[in-house]
Parts: sequence; C-alpha cells; structure tokens
Amino acid sequence: MYLLDEKYYDLIKLPQELYHHIAGIYTPEDCGFFAAADEDGVIPKGSFSDTELASAYRRGVLNKKKTETDTVYCVADFYSRMECVIEEELSLFRSLKSEDYLLIQKHMMSPAIWLEPRLKAESKSSDGIEGVMPLEVARKHYQEAKDVFYIAHCNCNAYMDRCKSRDKSRVCIHCFEGELPINTIYDRRLVASVSKEEAIKQLEYADAVGLVHSVHVSPRGVGTCNCCTCCCFQFSHYKEYDIKGSFLKTNYVIEVNEDLCVNCLSCAERCPFEALQSNEEKMTVDTEKCWGCGLCRNACPTDALVIRKR
Repeated sequence: MYLLDEKYYDLIKLPQELYHHIAGIYTPEDCGFFAAADEDGVIPKGSFSDTELASAYRRGVLNKKKTETDTVYCVADFYSRMECVIEEELSLFRSLKSEDYLLIQKHMMSPAIWLEPRLKAESKSSDGIEGVMPLEVARKHYQEAKDVFYIAHCNCNAYMDRCKSRDKSRVCIHCFEGELPINTIYDRRLVASVSKEEAIKQLEYADAVGLVHSVHVSPRGVGTCNCCTCCCFQFSHYKEYDIKGSFLKTNYVIEVNEDLCVNCLSCAERCPFEALQSNEEKMTVDTEKCWGCGLCRNACPTDALVIRKR
C-alpha cells in the first residue's frame, strides 16, 4: 500500500502518533494536489480539471473554502479524509495492516477527537434541542422537518467494530434547512437522499431492533444517530467521562404502572442501560440509569410502562 510522504504530514494535520501508519489512506495522485497547494493549502486555479477537483473533494482529500467572491479548493485534513473513508471506503480501512488499523482506531475513538469538541460546541450553542428521545418524539421532529433526508453510516459502529456488522439500522439520519453544509459527507454526495416517509420508516425500524435515538434539532435542521450501546461512543463511555446530561440530555424517564405490570421481565431484557429491575413482585426503575429512550415499552405485553418528561 502507498505510504504518504512525510513531508505532507503537517499539511494534512496528521497527529504525530499516526506518523508512518496511514499506508493506503492516500494515493500517489493525492500527492499531486498536496504538491500544488500554496502555503495556505489552497489549490491554485487552473491546476486541475473540474472533474479532478470534484473527485478529490468527494474523497475528502480536498475541502472547499468560501471567500468573499468565490469558492476555492484547499487541502483537507486527515480527519476529513477519514470521515469519507468510513462512509464509502470502509473495506479499505479494514484492510490496513493490523498495527495501523488499531492505532487509527484508538486515535479516532479518543475523547480528544469525539468528546472534547462536542463539549466545547455545546458550551457555545443554545439554539437547539439535543438528547435521547423516545420514538414518538423523534418521529414528531421528522414530521415537522423538510421533505428530503439523508442517511449515512454510523461512525461509532464502523470504528468500534464490536457488532461485526453494518446493519442497515445503524445509521445517522439528517435533514438540513437551507444549503448542505460544505466539507461534510452530505455536500460531498457520499450519502443517499430519501423522502420523509422513508426516513421515518428507517427510524421506526431502528427502534424495533433496539437502537437508541440521539436527536438534535436546531434552526439548521434535525439529525438522529441510531446506535447500539456497545458501539456508540457516548453510551459506551458516559460513565467514564460523566457526560450523561451534558451535551447528551436525558429529558425523559420511564415509569411502571404497577396495576398493569405482570413482572414478566421482558422490559428488563430489552433495556440497554439495565435501568429496570425486579423485586420479585414488581418492576422498578432506577431513574439514574434510565435514559428515557423508551425501548423497553416495545417489549411490554401489558402496556405497563409509561414515559414522561423529567
């Protein structure tokens, strides 16, 4: 596999721990863009054809940069490239040498990559609603959104690789107000667009197979990550980093109707957070463990579970 010349490491902002461990991620053709870039990483106009630039942008080798009068192409960092690899070239990532694969996996799963930027963004933003939501609440946000949605693969599932599958239910579903955000897999046209009806069906399927809905609603649109608790970064690390209730809100909680509960344990088996326990007579809810995802209700044969706002 081709190993990128180390003289370009700073240009793509490659972390030092991954030096000499990204063989196969870039191609010799990619170096042509890097060599042509000016000191700011911008690709001079006329250096490449529109087709070549569009292809490199799609693969996450180049990003777009808007100026007051124009949009130019510039060298994308390593993280932009990896986002595209995970979305469209996962087999390439999985085919890397074992040492390289594990080092990249460890780095991309580190809190500095997925947690700290989100906490920083959360501290600056107050224009949206974000948190774990039951199906009916998430579906309502979908119904109120625009008609075109986009479905992407789940990065958590790809990097963690604990489920050993790319189940079609493990997806991120987004709907944007206005233009697609540049330098994302959506603007790069790496993901499929679907109708609102199809997006809702996908959401319902994810719920049926036991995946938790993390929903973000803002003036920019609505997005949902449907993921399992074994792969999802935030769910598998929330105790370790005490992030429950910070950027990932828990606005709902389950209650048990004792008159209807038959203590069959179906809800406890369904709950991904071990929030439901039996005291031999009835089910009880540990509200500290409950995320309010509502998945347990699907398993209850007597409709004894009610979800309410905290």
